[in-house]
Amino acid sequence: MFDFRRIPLQLNAEANQELLTWSDDVVDKFLPGYFPELDTSIFKCEALCARVYVRDNKDRFMQCKDSLDESKGRVLVLAGGGSIFEDLFSRSDVCSAPISMFLHVAYYMIAFMWQ
Repeated sequence: MFDFRRIPLQLNAEANQELLTWSDDVVDKFLPGYFPELDTSIFKCEALCARVYVRDNKDRFMQCKDSLDESKGRVLVLAGGGSIFEDLFSRSDVCSAPISMFLHVAYYMIAFMWQ
């Protein structure tokens, strides 16, 4: 649910329709077991705000795979300087609505991945 590299980032009707519910099934399975105190429907709304923000601003988060060789292409950067999560965590005005639950779970998942 946090790997924005897998979401549909195209600006067309089909991708937009897929974006609306992308990873909702994962949220339904994951959230009640690990974060029962969080409201699943509100979390899904916050996740949608984050996905739309990333789609609308994807060019800001694209960086060269290899800074010495631009021919290797560009990738969507999730963490670190100029990344999606740097933007989401460092500013409160990035999405159309507050996404505190989404960021709380994202922070947990990032910390869990590195343990």
